[in-house]
Amino acid sequence: MICSNLNLTIHELKEEAGISKTMYHEILTENLGMHYVAAISVPLMLSEYQKRNHVDVSEELVNHANTDENFLKNIVTDDKNWLDCYDVETKAQPLQWVPKMSPRPKRAWQVQANVKVMLIVFFDCVGIIHHKFLRCGQTVNMEYYLNVMKRQKEAVRRKKF
Repeated sequence: MICSNLNLTIHELKEEAGISKTMYHEILTENLGMHYVAAISVPLMLSEYQKRNHVDVSEELVNHANTDENFLKNIVTDDKNWLDCYDVETKAQPLQWVPKMSPRPKRAWQVQANVKVMLIVFFDCVGIIHHKFLRCGQTVNMEYYLNVMKRQKEAVRRKKF
């Protein structure tokens, strides 16, 4: 019997039942109301403890924000992003003057640059406090990031006082 093994894949079930791909597709979509989708990618699969901890910390932050009017003004956060480098001249020259009946000039699509630069930006509720570009070929390791954090701390100190 086909249903004796509940661990069969749809493909194995189709093979074992001897039905065509069209027929099994029709059974799945029309009879069973199923559709073919990819899994959603999520950054982390959190445990129940981790989820609860996130909720607790979030509630604590909301309480601080509600009781201390300067709380949000003291938060500094950062973001890191890879930036593609493009040739500015090719980006700035898309328009040309041509006679009325002439065909449009052609130019190749701009290809993605093979040069990437990482930008690390620190900001607060007012705006950017400090930024740092990662040099080509440089690796972000603990020593590098600690140095960036020290500079960021000095920038915050200069801005606040």
